[in-house]
Amino acid sequence: MTKQDLEIKTQDGSAKARLFRPAAPAKAGIILYMDIFGPRPALDQMAERLAGHGYAVLVPDLFYRYVPYGPFDPKTAFAEEKSKAALLMLSGGTTQGMT
Repeated sequence: MTKQDLEIKTQDGSAKARLFRPAAPAKAGIILYMDIFGPRPALDQMAERLAGHGYAVLVPDLFYRYVPYGPFDPKTAFAEEKSKAALLMLSGGTTQGMT
């Protein structure tokens, strides 16, 4: 399995992403969308597991328009007002059409 950091050029900036590839040719490709907490080790672990089963997996940073942000701890992020407000701004400012 290989992991590659990418920058994808878009009309409104450069979106960072990670691409996980299996050792053998991929069966298919998967886009693993992040949740509100953004890219983090837990998503990398999920992508690694999928790559281990033969899939190429792309994990894009959907909040790239707002960098820098985070990191956010999923266990405490909504308990702290500052991080909660930041998360709500990021999620509210990213429409489905932007993804």
